[in-house]
Amino acid sequence: ELLKKYDNGLFLKPIDSSGSKGVSQLKKISELEDSVKYAFKYSKSKALIIENNIKSNKPQLCGDGFILNKKIIFVGFGNGCFYKEIKAPYAEFFPSNYPDEKLNSVIAKMEIIFDKSKYENGPFNLDVIFDLNDKPMIIELTPRAGGNFLPQAIKHSYGVDLDFLLLNKV
Repeated sequence: ELLKKYDNGLFLKPIDSSGSKGVSQLKKISELEDSVKYAFKYSKSKALIIENNIKSNKPQLCGDGFILNKKIIFVGFGNGCFYKEIKAPYAEFFPSNYPDEKLNSVIAKMEIIFDKSKYENGPFNLDVIFDLNDKPMIIELTPRAGGNFLPQAIKHSYGVDLDFLLLNKV
């Protein structure tokens, strides 16, 4: 039924893997069994999520940040670069070239999510897509720093040491 509703396809992914391990794009019901097996292979908890393939014509927004006493005190935003044919990332560049208005709308959405989830202090990693109507769609917001040397890239671009904030619980 979801494949009928979302003609752009769906993504099936483990809820507890990283680096796109176990992620499949579904466009036909005949792909479901193989996709489920692949996702379970990379899921420790054996729990999966299905996501709509959001149509976008803009770069994915990514980055790391830090929340302190329920307030986001810093976000190092970057733009993600993806191989179109396999929907996998190959690079991120910092700082993002999105205007402040868009970045502030993402921060406002993240603060609502953190408030509802009671996450008040610590690092976070984010991935956001702007749909065709320019609405920010948060596709990942995790209570940890990102991998692939994101904190180091952010320190180089913004001069903010997220590792220091984390280690000193600033």
